[in-house]
Amino acid sequence: MKKHTLFVDIITFSIIFLFFLLPPFFTERLSDASDIFSAWNFPLGQFILFLLALFLYFFYFERQKKNVIFFPVIMTTSLLFCVALFIKFLSLLLVTENAYKITLPDSFISWIFCLLNFSFAAFYEEVVYRFYFPDQLISFLSLKIKWKYMGILCEVISCLVFALAHLYLGVFSVINAVFGHIILRVCYKKTGLIWTGFVSHFIYNVISLILL
Repeated sequence: MKKHTLFVDIITFSIIFLFFLLPPFFTERLSDASDIFSAWNFPLGQFILFLLALFLYFFYFERQKKNVIFFPVIMTTSLLFCVALFIKFLSLLLVTENAYKITLPDSFISWIFCLLNFSFAAFYEEVVYRFYFPDQLISFLSLKIKWKYMGILCEVISCLVFALAHLYLGVFSVINAVFGHIILRVCYKKTGLIWTGFVSHFIYNVISLILL
């Protein structure tokens, strides 16, 4: 990841954490049988987050001579679905939470908005949670603390930050987010590319809308 002056890195990290990573922790939990997607309109909020992620990515992106690898996309997507299906099975078996209602797109334009929504969201989350936050956190903490397990600690913190951002959806969503983050983070670390995780994340979101 490209480095800038320490002052710029600290300001950027503080803004991202305080205004984008921290607020989801305080999102009010959805009540049972709530309708998550009541209408499919142009996702303006997600588009703004996408632009932020795009800037963040190219601001810290360090060019590498690598091509998009399709096998990791297939493997990552498959793992995401295996975990999600197992957790879905547990949630139905334990019957501790009712399923949320989802309104599927009902027209061509609503499907376009749906796909845009998921593509913007997937790109934002991959850049912020898999590309930027873990590595920048490791970089900062390693400046003052020399500990061989610092990288592991930062990875755990990053995973928890992503998972708890889904707390408003319930406990099983948090568990699913934990495993989802681990899978997507490993995908990024193994390939060195944000696009493999983005494509896997996008495919998972779209198919999950219909099947899960």
